[in-house]
Amino acid sequence: MALLKFALLCIDLVGWPVIALVYPLFVSVRAVETGSEYHMRKIPFWSGVRLAVSFCLVMPQFKGACLAYQGLINTSRKMDQKLWKSLLHHRLAAL
Repeated sequence: MALLKFALLCIDLVGWPVIALVYPLFVSVRAVETGSEYHMRKIPFWSGVRLAVSFCLVMPQFKGACLAYQGLINTSRKMDQKLWKSLLHHRLAAL
């Protein structure tokens, strides 16, 4: 059982950086290397903005994740449950 917990911990520690950092980098490099005009029209400073936002969310000194949770998740959790059910019902009816 301890080996399984250790294996899951290793996957968690290694897996998330690969998914969050390496895969988007790989896809971006592949898109740029194709030379497509669509991909070359990207906002020139988008990579820097994405890096800055990720940095603010991850670094504990900025408390970005806490602020994002309080502003987005916790606020929506406090909304009326009937409102959520009606929104879900309308969304499912549209499908």
